[in-house]
Amino acid sequence: MRKEIKKWAEERYTHGKRLETVFIPENITVDERVFEDAIVFGDDECFDCGEFYQYMLHGEELYQVYYKVVEDVVDLSNLDYTKPCRVQKMDDLNFILN
Repeated sequence: MRKEIKKWAEERYTHGKRLETVFIPENITVDERVFEDAIVFGDDECFDCGEFYQYMLHGEELYQVYYKVVEDVVDLSNLDYTKPCRVQKMDDLNFILN
């Protein structure tokens, strides 16, 4: 499944470049759980009901990781992407496979 997720991510977010060269693998910590060598990726348009999220690829699994964003924040590059406030595993990956 990792191969399919990477292909989808590279087409959508890196314009065909290798995912690891654009979004560097890091250790992501959520509620004291550490996802080692995870790749967090997305863009500044990833909002779900007003919550800002990015995708996280860890092993063969894809997650959405959510970040606290103050309403008047314009520059999302100031977020600490290694410390999201919550994580949610994505079980339905049909949008990647289709």
